[in-house]
Amino acid sequence: MKPKLLVLNTLCSIQLRSLCISSRRISPIFFHSTSGLPGFLLQTEDCTQYIYARDAVKHLINRYRWKEDDVYVWVDFSCIPKKDRGTQMLATSTLPLYACLADQCVIVAPCVQHQDTGDPVGPESYRQRMWCGAEQLCHYNRYGSSQMWLCSKCPEDASIALNRLKGRCEPENLAIFGGQCSCYRLQHKHVERCDKAFLVKPVLGLITQLFFQKDRRNRSRGL
Repeated sequence: MKPKLLVLNTLCSIQLRSLCISSRRISPIFFHSTSGLPGFLLQTEDCTQYIYARDAVKHLINRYRWKEDDVYVWVDFSCIPKKDRGTQMLATSTLPLYACLADQCVIVAPCVQHQDTGDPVGPESYRQRMWCGAEQLCHYNRYGSSQMWLCSKCPEDASIALNRLKGRCEPENLAIFGGQCSCYRLQHKHVERCDKAFLVKPVLGLITQLFFQKDRRNRSRGL
C-alpha cells in the first residue's frame, strides 16, 4: 500500500524534483502562503483556512490535469515546529528558500474574523505581514506572477475565488522589513532575537541569487 504522507526533506530532493517538473514529467510542488496575525494561529471553528487551501489545490489539479498522488504541498502548520522556539526559527528562516523552489504559490487569505483576537483578517492583513511579503517576493523573483494565486472570499461573495496574480510586483511588497512580525506584537517577550534579524540572511541569499542569475544571463549574451 502506498504511504499517505510522503515527505521531501532535503534540498537536493526538491531541486531534483524541480528539474523533473521543468521537463513536464511530474506534477508540481505547492507552497501555501497563509494569512493571519503575527504571533497567533489563524483558527476558525469551521476550519475556513483549511477548506480554502484544500479547494485551491483541487482546482489547480483539475485545471492542469495533474496527478493528485504526485503533488506535494508545503503548509506552515505542519512544516514548521511550534513548540521549540529555536527549531521554529530555523525552519522559519528557510521560508524564502521553499517559496522560491515551489512551482506554485497559493496565497490563502479568507476574509474572516480571527478566533483568538477578534480582528478581521484577509488579503489586506496578508500584505502587511513581513514573512508573507518575503515569501511572495522570493517566489516572484524566480517565476514572476504567472504561477501565483490568491484564494479568498469576501463576505458578500457566494463562492471561493481563486485568481491568478497579475502584473509586476508592487513597490510596497519590496519593503518587506516594514511589515508586521510576531516579536513586535508580543513586545519581544521571551524572544532571543527579533524576527527581522532572522530574515536578514535569507534576504541576502535572495539578493545573491538575483546577481547570479543576472550574471549568467549576461554571460549567455556574451556581455
